[in-house]
Amino acid sequence: MTLLAADPGSSLATALGVIGSVLTLSVAAPQAVKVWRDRASVGVSGATWWLFCMLAFLWIGYSIREGNALVLWCNVFALVANCALVLGIHRFDPLSMPGIALWVGIPGIGSVVAAVGFFAPVALVSGLLVAIALIRVPQIRRSFRTWREVTPSEVSRVTWWVGLGSGVCWEFYGILLGDVTIMLASLAGSSMSATVVALEHAAAGRRRRVARVGTLPAKQTHGRN
Repeated sequence: MTLLAADPGSSLATALGVIGSVLTLSVAAPQAVKVWRDRASVGVSGATWWLFCMLAFLWIGYSIREGNALVLWCNVFALVANCALVLGIHRFDPLSMPGIALWVGIPGIGSVVAAVGFFAPVALVSGLLVAIALIRVPQIRRSFRTWREVTPSEVSRVTWWVGLGSGVCWEFYGILLGDVTIMLASLAGSSMSATVVALEHAAAGRRRRVARVGTLPAKQTHGRN
């Protein structure tokens, strides 16, 4: 198994892959720390982070198939961090029955997802890896609601900034290696991460303005879902 799927001599691709790996490994950490520290997950989408676990399994299957050790180990370690975050969001004790069910359920379902990444036709896997970038949509909706209603948020902006940086690194990594799947999936993911960052910063700005005024804006009833 080689370090890179193609052109292992490319120093720039190697550097981008290493930086992207470090950032990917770090993505969930700030959010996990915040959730476990505050014992709260207001504004954080549990669905998005659960699906991030499934995404890691899909990448694991794909990277084994392509012989890309860098992507493989990056997603293995990221998977552990994501699972810890999911436990925190749902406030599960890891040794409680719900916690044990989560630890058993994620690998059980994830093994099937990894098998899809390894055995399914390449075109299907590539399409799934690009389409699954939509797992960020639940968080985008939550962040939009936070901005619109000027409510508190436990979302870690650092996490989403790191995710944005990771996506950009992997995007150029895919371009240099000629891996269209990595390139398109990273482009879609980084674009959605940027949307979350923008919404959370805008929401924080509105909360500061409301705090100075001391009153919440009147809620609009028209045009709401």
